[in-house]
Amino acid sequence: MNFERDKTFEMLGRALDALLLVLCFATLNWRFAGRLEVGHVSSAFALPEYKLLLFAGVAIWLVVDKYRAPLLAQARSFFSTTRHLVQVLVLWIIGTGFMIFSLKLRVSREFTYSFFALGALAVTLRQLLTIGLLRSPRLGAFNARRAIIFGDGDRAGRLAELLEGHKACDYKVYRIFEQWKFDGEALPDSVEDAFILLPGNNQLDIEMLSLRLIKEGCRVHLVPSLLDAKLFRQSLGELSGVPVLSLGGWGMDRVESAVKRSIDVVGSVVAMTVLSPVLALVALAVKLTSSGPIFFVQDRLGLYGQRFRIYKFRTMHADAEQRLSADAELYRKYVANNYKLPKEEDPRITPIGSFLRSTSLDELPQLLNVFRGHMSLVGPRPVVPPEIQEYGDYAKLLLSVKPGLTGYWQVNGRSEITSYDARARLDIEYVRDQSLKTDVDVLFKTIPAVLKRRGAF
Repeated sequence: MNFERDKTFEMLGRALDALLLVLCFATLNWRFAGRLEVGHVSSAFALPEYKLLLFAGVAIWLVVDKYRAPLLAQARSFFSTTRHLVQVLVLWIIGTGFMIFSLKLRVSREFTYSFFALGALAVTLRQLLTIGLLRSPRLGAFNARRAIIFGDGDRAGRLAELLEGHKACDYKVYRIFEQWKFDGEALPDSVEDAFILLPGNNQLDIEMLSLRLIKEGCRVHLVPSLLDAKLFRQSLGELSGVPVLSLGGWGMDRVESAVKRSIDVVGSVVAMTVLSPVLALVALAVKLTSSGPIFFVQDRLGLYGQRFRIYKFRTMHADAEQRLSADAELYRKYVANNYKLPKEEDPRITPIGSFLRSTSLDELPQLLNVFRGHMSLVGPRPVVPPEIQEYGDYAKLLLSVKPGLTGYWQVNGRSEITSYDARARLDIEYVRDQSLKTDVDVLFKTIPAVLKRRGAF
């Protein structure tokens, strides 16, 4: 399936969703007939405020639906599709509700709630049904892209493996050409994509080959190298008409940064207010079950390497650091296990400390760090100074963003990730992906991760 067809599927799906919302509204209009009378008018379609409700519902859906990824035509997992869909539905309901409140629309609450429920059910069933159809063997084959590759044997073979293992939208490699010319040979109509590994013979050969393939109706992809660019953002642009592939470049603009900071402040204040009874109970439990301070305070590295003091509820005995440094074998195991002792083998943890760690309640005081600006709600792990050497050349990149209360590491298994390289890679991937959308995704994933207690000890 070519890219244009993907876009067609996406546009068709969004149009169907909008139509379904209108049909849901019409169904409720019939269901509530006679109960919406204003003067001599009993149809919601004829009442200005109800028409505004319909317009706001459809318009906001079309806006927030673009938030969803991946493209519906490329989706392969019911779980990932459902998760993204739930996020979109929540944003749709909040956005439409905010519009009703802002415009002070005098509409029936029962009608509005019914519109939300029926509309959410309709678009959910439509999208899951579409995913099911696209996953069927016949349409799954239809969804695959046929490709040819030009390049030397080893590199071309490796590229073929990568293409056919592409999860989002499978490629089927029709043929590998080790030579740069295929004079007199016509390509099958099913071949839609051609990948040319660079460097080839010479620039003229590449230009002539690309032109020939484009004339054959292929979409041509020039592959400069098979380097692993997962840790870098990639963008394709042009300079005076010359195509340029760019790697690197990340970060939020000033507006996004301001919005992120606003969310941090509001979110931390709301969370500390709502959770204040929990914070008080945990503080009391820590004080009554072991001697020592309520909070554990430690230096961590923040933005640009500036040190700050992180706050947690104390889950270890007051002399935990002395116990660790005094036992050479214990410290060796601590370093070998990525600065964390194996579960059930840490003599420093208090009786209630294990429960606080497994439920992540010990992390709640970091909301104060978020409020003060040392941390963000979402970001890389806040590392202790000695750990930064584990990041090697990526250390400066890690310290270019604020550490987070939650992040990729926390929602991907936490302490179950035993390799420090894997932990560091997750942190750098967040730096690459950072955006408001990424933060929302991580926050949505944090709740089930905390409830499952996966890797929390």
